[in-house]
Amino acid sequence: HTRLRRLVSKAFTPSAIAALRPTIDDLVDRALDAMAAQAGKHGTTDVVEKLAFPLPFDVISVMLGMPESDRDQVAEWSSALVKTLDPIITEDEIFEAAAAGRKMNALIDEVIEWKRSNPADDLLTALIAAEEDGDRLTSRELRDQVELLFVAGHETTVNLIGTGIYELLSRPE
Repeated sequence: HTRLRRLVSKAFTPSAIAALRPTIDDLVDRALDAMAAQAGKHGTTDVVEKLAFPLPFDVISVMLGMPESDRDQVAEWSSALVKTLDPIITEDEIFEAAAAGRKMNALIDEVIEWKRSNPADDLLTALIAAEEDGDRLTSRELRDQVELLFVAGHETTVNLIGTGIYELLSRPE
């Protein structure tokens, strides 16, 4: 863990995250504008469906430099994988999670290989380049870090936004 943390911290710097703020602000503004337009017609909107659920995937995808065309599929796979954290899970959900994991790993591996040849100003490229005393993350470690960001980063952020909005609405003062 110490080795992985040391290498990941080379890429996951406060300045790298701060540089994403304008992009994240834009993603939030667009989501809120769409929610307002929908609420204007119908009077209500679902903050989890329209903001809390899609926003973390969008942010993580932009942060990593993942292809925009794959976001919906990655979100679906991640949702299947997250179910394995539940204390009760059906056999079908176990099989779905295993299949989702294989497909997600294959996509992430493809993106990593593409990024090796086409570096960009994103976290995945920085993770690929992260080095200390000749030590680098292996392809599997890179893939696992990306998958962890999607699965754990998404689940916690959805819950944080949903619970935060609920608490604010419950106590308007």
